Amino acid sequence: MFRSWRDVRSFPTWGVPLAECAVCGQAFHREPGYYLLAVWGLDYGITAVVGLALYAACWSLPTATAMWIVLPPLPVFAIAIARHTKALYFAVDTWLDPPRAPGPAGPGAP
Repeated sequence: MFRSWRDVRSFPTWGVPLAECAVCGQAFHREPGYYLLAVWGLDYGITAVVGLALYAACWSLPTATAMWIVLPPLPVFAIAIARHTKALYFAVDTWLDPPRAPGPAGPGAP
C-alpha cells in the first residue's frame, strides 16, 4: 500500500499511498478526503490514548515534569503510526464494503 522504507526519498512521500496494488490492481485512492477519518479518528485517537497512558504512568511527578516527558514524543508517535492507521482504515473499509466488479456497459451488453 505504501512505498518501502528504502524507496522513500522525502517526508511528503512517506505517508502517501501508492495509486494501486501491484498484485491485484485495486485502487488505493477512492475519493478526495478518503483517509481523513483514518488520520483524524484513528491516528489522533490512538495518540491521545497513548499520551494519557504515559501521563498516568507519570502521575507521581510534578505536572510540568510529566508534560515535558509526555508531550515531546507524541508528535513523533503520531507521524510514525500514520501509515499504519491509513492501512488499517483501508483494510476495514474494504472488508465492510468490498469493491464491486464493473457492471455491463449498457443495454444489450453480454
